[in-house]
Amino acid sequence: MREKACIPNLAEIDRFQIEREHHARGLLRLTGIDEAGRGPLAGPVVAAAAILPEEWVEDGIPESLKKLNDSKQLTEKVREDLFSVIEGAPIIEFAVSIVDAEVIDQINILSEIASIKEMKVTHVKPHGALNNMACEDIELATTIAKAIYEIDKNLIYLVPTGSKMELAAKKLDMNIACEIFADRNYEDDGNLVSRSKSHALITNPEEAKKHVLSKYSRVYSTLIGVTPKSFIDITLGELKSVNVHFVGFVNIPGVHLIHPFSNVVTGLTQAGGIDEMGSLRYIKVIRDGKSIGSVDLYDYMFLGHTVGDIRLLDQDIIYVSPRKFTIPLTGGVRKPGYYEMIENESLDKLINIAGGTDAKSSETIMVYKNGADLNNSGYLLKMTEIVNYIISDGDSIHIPIRPIVDRFVRISGQVKAPGKYPFQKGMRLNELIDAAITLDDTDFMNTVDLSQIIVNRKNPDGHSPLKIKVDGLNGDFELVNGDHITISRLDQFQPIESVEITGEIKTPGVYPVNNLTSLGDLLEAAGGYTNRALNGGIEIYRDSVKIAWQQENFFLTEGDSLNVLKKTGLVLVSGEVNVPGYVSYKKGDSIKDYIKRAGGYSAFAETSDVLIIYPNGTAVPKLTWSSPKVMEGSTIVVNQRTLSGSANSATGWEAFSIISNQAGNVATSLLTLVLLLNQQKQ
Repeated sequence: MREKACIPNLAEIDRFQIEREHHARGLLRLTGIDEAGRGPLAGPVVAAAAILPEEWVEDGIPESLKKLNDSKQLTEKVREDLFSVIEGAPIIEFAVSIVDAEVIDQINILSEIASIKEMKVTHVKPHGALNNMACEDIELATTIAKAIYEIDKNLIYLVPTGSKMELAAKKLDMNIACEIFADRNYEDDGNLVSRSKSHALITNPEEAKKHVLSKYSRVYSTLIGVTPKSFIDITLGELKSVNVHFVGFVNIPGVHLIHPFSNVVTGLTQAGGIDEMGSLRYIKVIRDGKSIGSVDLYDYMFLGHTVGDIRLLDQDIIYVSPRKFTIPLTGGVRKPGYYEMIENESLDKLINIAGGTDAKSSETIMVYKNGADLNNSGYLLKMTEIVNYIISDGDSIHIPIRPIVDRFVRISGQVKAPGKYPFQKGMRLNELIDAAITLDDTDFMNTVDLSQIIVNRKNPDGHSPLKIKVDGLNGDFELVNGDHITISRLDQFQPIESVEITGEIKTPGVYPVNNLTSLGDLLEAAGGYTNRALNGGIEIYRDSVKIAWQQENFFLTEGDSLNVLKKTGLVLVSGEVNVPGYVSYKKGDSIKDYIKRAGGYSAFAETSDVLIIYPNGTAVPKLTWSSPKVMEGSTIVVNQRTLSGSANSATGWEAFSIISNQAGNVATSLLTLVLLLNQQKQ
């Protein structure tokens, strides 16, 4: 049997051995310090200090405190009793301090940053709006000062001279440094004069000297007077610019005079930036004939990191190397485009640079090797495999986009809130009516004829839509996706017909129509186009199907929805081209020009079967002897040629290539303007 641990008798413990050793050396007042709490991550932290009387060292601890030892070994009642004794003993000196978790976190974070940089925090200054508010709010200024003082009494508190912050710090006898801007005027409350005011800046050097002397004299009164006893000398000068050599693939190579605090990023702007062939990933800094490091602009552009940037010195050389290879990334990412990659970078790094996948992306990635050579050179990757896939020059990456089903019902007529509403399976008519009318509005309900509700429903056979008369007083009628409900006025059995127009129109919304309302009438009623509207770029949907129109005398019908497109400067090239997607629009260019911009015809293209679809929905084929005019916002479709032999005769990869190419035509049509901009930079 294991022996029980022997706990020494408290009476046998020499509680003051340490004190007697120090007394023998002449140190009579010793302070014991301890802390309790959940630490800086959970806070707060409570710290206490105590000085016990000298006579206890000689005579021993009083009988009333004989039980005092480790507080964690005492019962709650004993702790409370002992606390009353200690608190009531005038010969015991003690102090307690509490520091909130928020203050601890702030100081710890600041100290950790300083530690990483092998520095020590010596000064503290509130930042931004907090500093401005504390300048004129004595309560806030006192709170900030106390927090800093409790953490470290040796910290130097940087305060605007003449402010409430300075007053609060002086009351605590803190170490302060009074901040004065030589080129800025101050308000009476200590705040800087807003830059929006004409007298915010001091531009005259002599006035700046007088300004600084005036501010300092509030702190050091001996600076002024008939016979000043203190003196201050102020010298104003300009920082000397430095000469830096920018060579390689920059737009304006040569020696540039730049600001002495410039780094590589800011310096490159003065050299006109990097040209279209230059690398953004490897920019070398040469100093005294030796390379001292390189800068990757992607860290700055896409991740916001400036840690690796280098401050430039006089006669530094900035060398921008040529770009090694770029990878096209299309489909379901936040920023599709062409991206420069360096050796041994993985596919997940590329996707992270592009902002990550979006909500519409699939779980697989299509990888094409060596660009347009699709035969037996590409394959599918799962998202879980991208970390280990190293990108090679010539790779082309596409992330398919999952189709989105638009599920909605529409209501118009005598309702308060006409328009589209999200559809859910099992949705009832009364739910929609309550959302669009508000059934408890008695006055409005008196104008509504619920017995004359018309439900326009898409006909399964594809012909004219079904018109279903419903008694809304029942309200239990079940809706289906795409239903359009029309409500009549009580005094008018003919329903109020309406259409909805959105997009680049001055007054979008729902408008009443009749059988004689034309597109031109609606455009006039809606205030006309905005200055961003695409010429002829009006999409018209009828029964959820996009229809074509020719002239503005096109007549509208109940339930039509219209969308006025925005100018993009783009043309969509889809189908059998090597790089399907958006390309830049240039007035006068032919269909051939746009296909060339999209990488030319693919190996499966039928070059004689090309169709152009205009923004208004009309489609015109390209004929052998003529080519229709291309308008901004048009879509050019290059169809696939008919393959010889049966479908079973194709290899597995050939069959996959055909299928994936067709799917890619739809997916890549969703590329954003970012892709165009990136293309233009190449």
